[in-house]
Amino acid sequence: MNKNILIYNWKGGCAKSTVSSIVASYLENATYLEVDFINKSDKRLDTDGFYESEQINFVNETSDSFYEFENILMDEGIKVIDCGAVMLDKLHSALKASDLYSTIDLLILPNMDGSEDFNVALKFLTNIKGLIDPSKILMAFNRFDPVEYDNNPAEQFETFFKNKKILKEKFEIDLDDENSYFVIKNSKAIKKSRAQGKVLKSLVDKDVKEITDRQRAEKDTVKRLIITKERGLIQNAHNLYSEYIEPMMIKITHKLEQ
Repeated sequence: MNKNILIYNWKGGCAKSTVSSIVASYLENATYLEVDFINKSDKRLDTDGFYESEQINFVNETSDSFYEFENILMDEGIKVIDCGAVMLDKLHSALKASDLYSTIDLLILPNMDGSEDFNVALKFLTNIKGLIDPSKILMAFNRFDPVEYDNNPAEQFETFFKNKKILKEKFEIDLDDENSYFVIKNSKAIKKSRAQGKVLKSLVDKDVKEITDRQRAEKDTVKRLIITKERGLIQNAHNLYSEYIEPMMIKITHKLEQ
């Protein structure tokens, strides 16, 4: 199977790399392709055993390194492409000039809340209109705060949802259809995993029961507190997976199968 997933937005700080890492770790035999000229994000993580990771840099669509990138896109397997902010214009121009948007099976558009983010997303969607089938676009709303916004993403990301008519009429993205987007909660597990240089899945894969057994068997108060903090973090990761990551991956898999 050859599938290419492009996780892409022209705005920095919208969790492109976080989403890319999570998606790559939950797709079997995935390769994470980081388009950047400096080691900025995925190179900081220990991805061994979760996915392959490569970094690519090029000047334009005639660069040898871009030809190598194009060649990788034709390989078997799933490629998750994360583009650094300084390479966004170059990647768009090169993909457009080489007609390589046609090789993209899924485009995930990560967003934060606010009018600026909506305007950037609108500009981005305008520029790729006609280059990729709208059915291949999946919106991502990141750092959701379910407590502050009463578990209602439409309230936190209200600029997008209040303008859903524009998104539907201009770009065929229907936010009334929950399969057109996914939400990821602002999570301590995500922050801690990246700070520790770990893939989020490495926390999710840990056995809460085993940690709980160690916690309850430990008699030393200081040592038990360390285990208690570990247990809290792992439980947080498990909750994040069941409530947000698993539904996200179901939607992504469904899109790839269309």
